[in-house]
Amino acid sequence: TVPGRTDVPRGGRPRRAPGARSVPGAHHALRHEPSGSPPLKRHSFEPARLIAGLTALTVGTAYGLDALGIWHPPGPWLFLAVPAGLLLSGITAAVWATARRHHARQVEQPVAPPSS
Repeated sequence: TVPGRTDVPRGGRPRRAPGARSVPGAHHALRHEPSGSPPLKRHSFEPARLIAGLTALTVGTAYGLDALGIWHPPGPWLFLAVPAGLLLSGITAAVWATARRHHARQVEQPVAPPSS
């Protein structure tokens, strides 16, 4: 076993509990780390969360720079940035969901072979 850890053998893969069954398709969602750590779950990309996070980061940075006296934002820029970022994030989420739904329908419909 790995020093300090009793649940991971030297090969790096955690042992399954006796009688435990594997979940079909679970190997697609997990990535095994070569360091012997337990597998990590992959998350799907969500651009709306990225936009909302960047908006919050930008507004927070602007408030910090304003508090330090380094930069003073022009007019009501900070008050309008949050609603604008949330609106853009909402539009992005709607477009992303529509695109995923459209793509899922195309994947479900098999392509018919050309007739000869």
